[in-house]
Amino acid sequence: MPAKSLLIVLLVRDAGVRSTMAARLSMHGVDVLTASEFHDPVMHRTRGRAVLVTDEAIAAEDRAEWAEALQDEARWLRIVVLTAEPPEPSGPDDRLVFVQQQHAAAQLVALLPEWTDSGL
Repeated sequence: MPAKSLLIVLLVRDAGVRSTMAARLSMHGVDVLTASEFHDPVMHRTRGRAVLVTDEAIAAEDRAEWAEALQDEARWLRIVVLTAEPPEPSGPDDRLVFVQQQHAAAQLVALLPEWTDSGL
C-alpha cells in the first residue's frame, strides 16, 4: 500500500545511498526530503510527524542534535540509523531502528507497511 502521507527525512552523507533510498521510497508514494546536516533549514520544514533516517557518522559527530532528535517524540515517529555492520538490536526506545546501510533502501521499503498500518 502506498504511504502517501508519510514523510521521511534523509540525513545521509553518502550521495549514492541517499539517492537510491529517495528513489525507492518515492516509488512507493512516500514524501522524501533530504538534508545535509541537523542544522539544515529543510529539517524545520517538516509539517507534522516524520521518520528521520541518518547514518552512524552523522549521529556520532552531532551528538547534541542527535540527543535532541531522540527526545523530540512529537516530531519523529521513528529514527532510523544506518549502520555499516549488521544492525544492533533495538534499545529501550522503540522509535530507534537500526538498518544495515548496504540494504537500506530495501529494508526501509519493507518497513513502510508497518509504519503506515500502525497509523504513523
